[in-house]
Amino acid sequence: ITASDTVITCTRQQIVLDGTRSTPLGQVMYRWEDNMGNPISDSSHYVVTKPDTYYLQVITTQSLCAQRVRIIIAADTLKPVINISGLDTLDCRTSRITLRAGNSTNLANPIYRWATSGTGRIEGATDRDSAIVSGPGFYNLQIDNARNGCSANANIQVIQNTSPPIAIAGGGGTITCTNTNITLSGAGSSQGA
Repeated sequence: ITASDTVITCTRQQIVLDGTRSTPLGQVMYRWEDNMGNPISDSSHYVVTKPDTYYLQVITTQSLCAQRVRIIIAADTLKPVINISGLDTLDCRTSRITLRAGNSTNLANPIYRWATSGTGRIEGATDRDSAIVSGPGFYNLQIDNARNGCSANANIQVIQNTSPPIAIAGGGGTITCTNTNITLSGAGSSQGA
């Protein structure tokens, strides 16, 4: 049996098994079997889409002698895990924040791809485990597993709150010799710390 590969991945979702190297050429019958010995095809080629053990039984047409060989197809479809951390709000004191994905995956060589939409802005590199952002919007991180082509995506929304507080000093008046006190009130001002 020859095979285009022996490992199914996210980018290689099928493998062609080839029995045509069997001899004598043109004078054999093919019987592909699953791991339980059940027949699955009588063609010279068989397309595999899941990991398992497969068998090819080759039978000569004249003497009916048979030979059985085995091939094991494995799978490597591990997708990265994404965890984005960091602040998610820009305000008057924080005009830039760092989004981090450093603890996302334990892959040996992950490939990071940050992107944004709307009014989002990424400052600097977009291919690291963190990104500095300076605009509100949706930010997307894609991590690729270079070994098997599997990838995962996650989004985070960064909002912006730069509305100035409302300051009202109500009351007031004129201080005079007879009116020596004036009461000022901030009752109409913004609430908060």
